[in-house]
Amino acid sequence: MRTDGETYGVPELPAAIAIGRVLQSVYQAHADRSERTGPALVVSDFGNTWYQRRHAPAAAAL
Repeated sequence: MRTDGETYGVPELPAAIAIGRVLQSVYQAHADRSERTGPALVVSDFGNTWYQRRHAPAAAAL
């Protein structure tokens, strides 16, 4: 992730896809293990309400 400087280009795309697949595998394995060994994995954040609470104050300051 870059917050400033040059934007990503096509040459970086294969690496971005590869790391996305690695992260998908890690998170899926964690979710599968959690489901087998304990309570179900529940993600309750990161929906629209969370996003608005997190980013609306910053947007209003612009």
